[in-house]
Amino acid sequence: DYLYNLHGLNQPYWIRVLFRARDVLTLNLGKATVMTSPTGSTEVLQMVLEALPWTIMLFTTATIIEILLGLFLGLRAAQGVGGLLDRSVSVFAMFSNSLPMWWFGMLMILALSYGLNLFPSGGRVSTPPPTDPFLYWIDVLKHMALPLMTIVFVSFGGWTYVTRNIVVGTLQEDFVMAARAKGLPERKVVYGHVLRSASPPIITMSIFSLLGSLGGAMITESVFTWPGMGRLYWIALQAGDVKVLLGLTFIMTFLYLVATVVIDLVYGFLDPRVKVGITGRSR
Repeated sequence: DYLYNLHGLNQPYWIRVLFRARDVLTLNLGKATVMTSPTGSTEVLQMVLEALPWTIMLFTTATIIEILLGLFLGLRAAQGVGGLLDRSVSVFAMFSNSLPMWWFGMLMILALSYGLNLFPSGGRVSTPPPTDPFLYWIDVLKHMALPLMTIVFVSFGGWTYVTRNIVVGTLQEDFVMAARAKGLPERKVVYGHVLRSASPPIITMSIFSLLGSLGGAMITESVFTWPGMGRLYWIALQAGDVKVLLGLTFIMTFLYLVATVVIDLVYGFLDPRVKVGITGRSR
């Protein structure tokens, strides 16, 4: 009876829904039933706050590199359709996108860690960790290098190919031909006209990719023993800790909703054809 009353199960359903919504909005995610954080806390929010910086450090950094490489190579490939770079990008994108990231990560560990002994095989820091703060973060970067290269290699080809297709379609628009007919430099045509017109779908992919990177990747983080959000989710699944699973799901859902709102606002800024707000009735 004590636990029944403590968790509000003696209240009507609609009251429990309101209380739960209040807890979620205030990030009161409760306490884990089985798990504890590395610092010994059982608070779900504290577990998330301890895992999130490591996910940002690895996956968000990798996503930014993917976006920059994809934009640069995609634009170059679109400017020379049918050329060597264009064909190479298409072949590489099909090859890299077909690779499971976790499987390719194991190959990277076998080749570069156990084979050539260039990088650590996993974890975030050596055991025991360096006592000097500078050497500590150098050691963290060494551990981060192998998973970072794995994520970028598997993902940036797809980014390049999608960017190339978007830009190729935009290059065939009438306003581009008109800009070229005016004698504008090709660089100004591409970066001043084409890229701005093609930016809404690229911005959409970028925002969702950046926010999606905060969730990490369960299997990839487990392969590299990286203590991020994905590995936290995986451990919660193995332990059957429903509180932690619900907390992580609520956070990712909230980030998705934030991304949707941000994209709507950005669309109104980038594309003058999109009007934000209520337009008056024409007379």
